[in-house]
Amino acid sequence: MIARGLMHIVLSLSMAGAAVADGNQPLPKLSVTGVGTAMVPADQFRVNLGVTSSSGELQQAQKDVTKSMTTVLAALRGLGLEAPADFQTSRFDISPQWPRNNPRNQGANQAPREIIGYQVSANILVRTTQMDKAAKIIESAVSAGANDVGQIVFTSSDPRSGRSEAIKKAALNAMDDARTLASTTQSRLVRILDLSIDNAGAQPKSMNTMRLASAAESIEMNPGDVAVTARVTIVYEIDSAEQQQAAARRQETGRNAS
Repeated sequence: MIARGLMHIVLSLSMAGAAVADGNQPLPKLSVTGVGTAMVPADQFRVNLGVTSSSGELQQAQKDVTKSMTTVLAALRGLGLEAPADFQTSRFDISPQWPRNNPRNQGANQAPREIIGYQVSANILVRTTQMDKAAKIIESAVSAGANDVGQIVFTSSDPRSGRSEAIKKAALNAMDDARTLASTTQSRLVRILDLSIDNAGAQPKSMNTMRLASAAESIEMNPGDVAVTARVTIVYEIDSAEQQQAAARRQETGRNAS
C-alpha cells in the first residue's frame, strides 16, 4: 500500500533571469522544489555470502574455500534457489600473507619479502524475491560454511513501483507551496517557465553487516516497506505586487487619456 506521507519542501525565490520583451526589467521568477514520498512493500532480498580460508599453501586454501562454497551452493539450491536468477558469483580473491614484523614496504637494500601463507575468499550475491526464505537463506548458508555475511538489503524488484505516486505528490506539493508563497508576498503566478525532476527511486532498507560463526541464534527479519522519493522543481514567472500596481496605474492613465 502506498503511503501518503510527504517529505520536506525546499523553496527558493530567484529574481535573476532573462529580460522581458521591452528589455528594461529582469523577469521575476519563483523556483519551488517539492519532495514527495510513497511507500511500497519490499519484495526483494539481497545479501553477499562469503567463505574465507587461510593456509600456508595456496592450493590448500583454495581447496578449503571450494569445498565450503560447494556446500553453501548446495544448501541454497536445497531451498529452491537457482543460478543465475537467484544467486551468482560476485568475487574471488587471493591475498598473500606477510609476517607482522616484515612490513610490505621494503627498502632497496632489504631482503625480498617472504610470503608465509595465503588467504582465499569467494563471495556469491544472493538476490531473490523469495522473501519468506530470507532468514532461512542466512541460517542455511552459515550452517553450510559461510563465515562472512554482508549487508542485508531489502528493496523493490520493480524500479518504477511507487514512482508515479511520488512524482505526483512532489509536483502537487511544489504547486501548493508556490501558491502559498505567491499569496503571502502578494505576487501572481503568471506561467510555468521550467519543469525538472530528479531520478526518483526506491531507497533500500538495510540491516547491519553481520559476521556469523554459526547459525545458533534465530534470525528474525521484517522487511516492511521501502521509501520511493521524488523531487520536482517548478520555475514560475511571477508578477510582484509592485509590478501589478504599476500595470494598474498604466491602465488607469490610458483610460484617462482616452
